[in-house]
Amino acid sequence: MRAEPTWPGFPSRSRLRHHRRSRSLAVALLMLAGCSAGPHDASLLVTHDPLPLASGDRVSVAVFGQDALAAETTIANDGTVVLPLVGRVHLAGLDRENAEQAIADRLRSAGLVVDPRVTVDVVKYRPVYVLGEVGKPGTYDYANNMTVIQAIALAGGYTYRAKVGEATVLRRGSNGDVPVDADDTTRLEPGDVVDVPERWY
Repeated sequence: MRAEPTWPGFPSRSRLRHHRRSRSLAVALLMLAGCSAGPHDASLLVTHDPLPLASGDRVSVAVFGQDALAAETTIANDGTVVLPLVGRVHLAGLDRENAEQAIADRLRSAGLVVDPRVTVDVVKYRPVYVLGEVGKPGTYDYANNMTVIQAIALAGGYTYRAKVGEATVLRRGSNGDVPVDADDTTRLEPGDVVDVPERWY
């Protein structure tokens, strides 16, 4: 069997195989839950929240009328950025709107700006990782609304050994990597791992 390339921070292939088995069980349980829930059960509604920031995202910060406070920086491993005159501000886990509010609160409490109007833009999200039976496994820049099949295409497409349409998607959660029920049209998030399994027949 072909040796798989590895990169720092990637889950092991044994963990990916475990996640594939877990995904099948999770899907079955969700289907059972859907049958027992009422038609208006709010817990089953799917929402598309703004993407939260995380370590590795590069952001641009601007404060209206305060050019000296502008900065472009990458969120560090501890989830913070260092801003001029302000110091460290924790942004990981916040969407853009809440990140703007966090910086504004810091500026106000430090007495630097009375009524700060802060803008946070994402210059570049952390990449997605494509592994397994693709032409060029590796890291690829995330793009808005990127799907599983688009990521696979960037990685050189399926190999002849690939189990087409059966990719596993892992997404970083508060308790580590968690499997996402996905198909080729599923939209990815920054930092997702896409693993294409090998077919055995």
